[in-house]
Amino acid sequence: MRRAMFKWCITGCITLVCQLHGALAEPVAYSVTDLGPLTDGAATGINERGDIVGDSFAVRAYRHAAHGHITALSPLPGGSFNRVTGINALGNAVGHSETATHTVHAVLYSAEGRTTDLGTFARGLNSYATGINRAGDIVGFADIGEPGDTVNHAFLLPAGGRMTDLGILAGGASSSASGINNRGDVVGYADTVDSSSHAFIYPVGGRMTDLGTLPGGSSSRATAINARGDVVGFSRNAAGQNRAFLYPASGHMTDLGTLTGCADSEAWSINVRGDVVGDCIMADGTSRAFLYHNSNMKDLNDLLSTRSGLILVRANAISDTGQIVGVAQVNGIAHAVLLIPAGN
Repeated sequence: MRRAMFKWCITGCITLVCQLHGALAEPVAYSVTDLGPLTDGAATGINERGDIVGDSFAVRAYRHAAHGHITALSPLPGGSFNRVTGINALGNAVGHSETATHTVHAVLYSAEGRTTDLGTFARGLNSYATGINRAGDIVGFADIGEPGDTVNHAFLLPAGGRMTDLGILAGGASSSASGINNRGDVVGYADTVDSSSHAFIYPVGGRMTDLGTLPGGSSSRATAINARGDVVGFSRNAAGQNRAFLYPASGHMTDLGTLTGCADSEAWSINVRGDVVGDCIMADGTSRAFLYHNSNMKDLNDLLSTRSGLILVRANAISDTGQIVGVAQVNGIAHAVLLIPAGN
C-alpha cells in the first residue's frame, strides 16, 4: 500500500499527576503532548535527548527531534512503505523498508537523514531491524532459506561489521531479536523443541540462553533490556493469560500482574531506573497503558483529566530520563503521545 506524505502537528498539551511510591514520595507531574492523529500506528521509540520515532499506515516513518522539527524517514529506492522501530542516543534509528523488488530489508536511518539498506542473510530475501544501541550495534531478524521459506533467525549487526546469525535454542527452528542494551546484550524470543516460543538473552561473549516462562506457562517473549541487564516482556501463566514480566539481571522471572479489569498485560520497555511501561488488555479487547514503578503498576488513564478526551492505550518506550511515548485514542482515532516528567 502506497503511503502519503504527511505533516505532523503538536495539537495539544494536558497534564497528568502520577503518585510514584518509594523513593519518589511526592506526586510527579507529566505534561502529555498530543503529537497528532495516526492510522494504525504510534510513537515507537524515544532517546535520552527526547528525539522520537514512529510510523503508521497513513504516513511514512517519521522522526520528531527534541527541538520540535519533524522529518519524514524515506523508504529505500522503489519502496512504497517503511517502518521505524527504535532510536539510539545519537539519533540513529532502525526499522525496515520495502525494496524495488517488493522484498523487505532492515534499514538504518542516520541522524543526518540517510536511509541505508542493511541487507539480508546470504540465502534470505527479507530482514527486519528492531533495535540499536549507542555504539550502533543493530539487532533484528531475517529469513534464512530459499524463496518461500519463512524461517527466521535473530541477527546482530555490529557497527561497521557484518550481519551475524545468533542461532536458535536447542531443538528449535526460528528466533527473533527484540532489543539490545549499550553493553551489547541481546534479548528476543525463539522456538523450543516443542515449538513453543521462549524468551531468550544472548549476553556479550555468551550464548543464547532460554529464560523460560512464568510458572505453568507455555510461552514467553522478551521485548527489551536495560543497561543493568534487566529484561522485560510477557509470558503465559498457568491460567493461559499473558502477563508482563520482569527478569532482573540477578534474579528470576517475576509476574508484574495486571490492572483491575484487565485479562492480560504486556511489557514493552524498561529504563535504567527499572521503570517499566506497557499495556493491559481489558476483557472487552480494549487496552490501557501502564507504568510499573517500585513494585506498583499504575493505569496512566486514572491520572488524566476527564476533560482531556484522551485515553492512553499503550506505552511503547520509556527513556532513561523518564520520558514515555506511545499511543492514545482521541474520539476513536489513534494519536501518538509524549509524556514528560516535571522538571525534565
